[in-house]
Amino acid sequence: MSARNPLDIAAMDFAQLDAELANSPHWAAVKAYVDDNPYLRPGQHGKVVCDADTGNFFARQLAYISATVRSELFAPKKWRLVVPPNMDQPGPGANTYEWYQESTKGQVRAGSSYSNDAPRIEVGESGPFVSTIKPLTAMYGYSLNEIRAAQQAGNNLAVRKAMAARRIVEFGLNDTVIYGDSTLKIGGFLTSTAGLTIAEVAANAGDKTFAAKIAAAHPTAVYDDLMRMGNKVVEQSFGNIIPTTLLLPLAQYNLISSTQMSGNTTDTILKRFLANSPYIKEVDWMPEFKASSGYVGIGGTKDIMMAYDRSPTTVNHIVPIDYNELPPEMRGFETLINVEARCGGTLWERPLGCYVEYGI
Repeated sequence: MSARNPLDIAAMDFAQLDAELANSPHWAAVKAYVDDNPYLRPGQHGKVVCDADTGNFFARQLAYISATVRSELFAPKKWRLVVPPNMDQPGPGANTYEWYQESTKGQVRAGSSYSNDAPRIEVGESGPFVSTIKPLTAMYGYSLNEIRAAQQAGNNLAVRKAMAARRIVEFGLNDTVIYGDSTLKIGGFLTSTAGLTIAEVAANAGDKTFAAKIAAAHPTAVYDDLMRMGNKVVEQSFGNIIPTTLLLPLAQYNLISSTQMSGNTTDTILKRFLANSPYIKEVDWMPEFKASSGYVGIGGTKDIMMAYDRSPTTVNHIVPIDYNELPPEMRGFETLINVEARCGGTLWERPLGCYVEYGI
């Protein structure tokens, strides 16, 4: 006897579904929803609104869609790559995140063996610094007739709705982590500028942008700009913070990765920089660093580049809930699935670990 197609569930009962979906983390909620909702059972006020087979089909499809959302690969936004997570991530119910800075005051001095007036050492505390954590919410749903039509045609429910909800939540997380939200007092990677060092890029024979310097046959000037970025972080932190990462707009990243240092070598600007920089070992691009991205902040309306220590002790994001789907909810003739995330933006805990230049 041939094995039954697991998606052919027209004649399945809940015992069969339980056996097949025992390992699904969402099955208990879906089954309870179908059990408790009278609209998914026959005989409601003498009318069959949605028969049992349709209810079984919908329950199985929700479990299938939920698994697909988590296994499907999609192009991630860069916030996960450039901003590490907070090491002390608050719980999912937190509405604010508070943190403090400590500073040591005092000095030591030479004295006699019988001295009783040694200078006192104190630890000062500044803060609290508070970041609001806000919910990001969306929903997707299916009409009763969409469920019936999919069952009748033997097709799966359209996964694109669930995928769209996941993608929109990801976009919202990216915007909140990168830009923050000033009205809710949420700091962002590009908006929490207190303490950050921001300067205009150095000119070379009047040329400032990477494109102008390369067009004037001065690729070494661009190389010098890159080397200066890492050195500045080390100098301004008195050697306490070592930068790891350099971020650029995509156009400038393409320029340095494809332009040769000179006609006597095949080394590109990027290859030479990574080989010689004592600090920076990773170079990446960010779409938000382009002036035309619509954001006007660091650097005004000019392209920027940033060297920083990409470690959670220097900068981190607060995302207590990454993505969560609530149990399905029926409203009228629609079944809706609410989705949520919670985000508190970005914290620059050690701003001396970052150096920014604009006008590149």
